[in-house]
Amino acid sequence: MAGRGSGLGCANDTGEFALSLLFGVCVCAGSMTGANGPPPNIAGMTSLKVDNLTFRTTIDDIRPLFDRYGEVGDIYIPRDRFTRESRGFAFVRYYSHRAADEALNKLDGYRFDGREIRVQLARYSRPSHPPGFARRSSSRRGR
Repeated sequence: MAGRGSGLGCANDTGEFALSLLFGVCVCAGSMTGANGPPPNIAGMTSLKVDNLTFRTTIDDIRPLFDRYGEVGDIYIPRDRFTRESRGFAFVRYYSHRAADEALNKLDGYRFDGREIRVQLARYSRPSHPPGFARRSSSRRGR
């Protein structure tokens, strides 16, 4: 059942769990725990950011490409909250830093679906608090 980003989560057309906690976008995550279960525990995983994907690229399209280098723990593709189109990049998480490093070295510049993809270590992890739930300081500015 397709859903809209509600701030708590939604499911895409293939039943994959999705989060809409990351900067107001619906983020579809391929989960090892089941189609409608929570996202996997990502603690200790090494995350790669994959840029220059086509807007029609799915998790099932890129999983075999990255599975060649080691066990993939999680893949997610950020999607626009309203149009549900891919934003053209993905995050691939490996259980092993060595596997992530090998995938980065082999796939950066690789031609995939007619485009040269860019692969790099992800600089930021998922936020611990969704937008709007940021801790507020006790001082009130402007009052």
